Amino acid sequence: MFLRRFCGYYFDIGASQLIIDGRIHLESGTEVMEVRPTCVVLSNGKELPCDLLVTAAGYKNMTEWVSRLISPEVAKKVGPCWGLGSGTPGDAGPYEGELRNMWKPTAQPGLWFQ
Repeated sequence: MFLRRFCGYYFDIGASQLIIDGRIHLESGTEVMEVRPTCVVLSNGKELPCDLLVTAAGYKNMTEWVSRLISPEVAKKVGPCWGLGSGTPGDAGPYEGELRNMWKPTAQPGLWFQ
C-alpha cells in the first residue's frame, strides 16, 4: 500500500524510541474531558500529568486545503497530492512511480507543494 498510495507508513524521526523508552506516553480509546494547568483528565477518569499536550485533530489532505484556501476549481485542476502515480483507475498520475504534485510544478501555474 505504501508504494502505491504513499500512505499506511510511518517515518520514524526519533519519537518511536522515546515511546519505547517510556519518555512519551500515549493514550487511545478515550477522550480528553478537561485540560488543567498540570494534567489532562480523560473520559475514563484517569488524570495524566503532563508538561506538554500534543493533539492530532483536524487533519485535512492537501486537496481539501487547496479547495478552502484557493478554490475548489484549482483543487480539481491540481488533483491529489502525495502517493505515487500508478496508472490505476482514478489515479491522476503524473507518471508511474513519481510522487503526485510534490516538489514540482502542479497543473496550476505558480503553485508548488513542499
